[in-house]
Amino acid sequence: MGTIQNMPINYFAPIQRMDHIVYTELLDEALLLDLQADQYYFLNTSGYKLWCWLQTPSTLYDLIDKFSQEYDDHPTRFQDDIVLWVSDALQKNILQLVPAPAKPGLLHKHYISPKIDPFDPLKVIHGTNHQFKTDNFETGS
Repeated sequence: MGTIQNMPINYFAPIQRMDHIVYTELLDEALLLDLQADQYYFLNTSGYKLWCWLQTPSTLYDLIDKFSQEYDDHPTRFQDDIVLWVSDALQKNILQLVPAPAKPGLLHKHYISPKIDPFDPLKVIHGTNHQFKTDNFETGS
């Protein structure tokens, strides 16, 4: 088993582009510019395909699967090269591992804090506009 940034490879950890990288397409290849390091990188056709697929966060597993479907070949043929490419891009600060959310149960569009009854601070008054569900609260009706 290999490593990425001296860590065991997690084929299901989301990876994404860094915001400080801009690029331009050159036919089916690309030129990247790291605005923080003032460094240019050239991507061949295969690297550019990976870069395009990373427009939204993706996993190593997904990248290997897409590549094997694109070239109609067995995934193990591309696995080592893709892992090496991602590892190199992570080390050069072109890509990053997507941080996991702190508490997935609290990620909702609308969070309205419960109202406290001033006469009984332990009693929560549930309004009709609660649009969330956690272990402590129920969805309002």
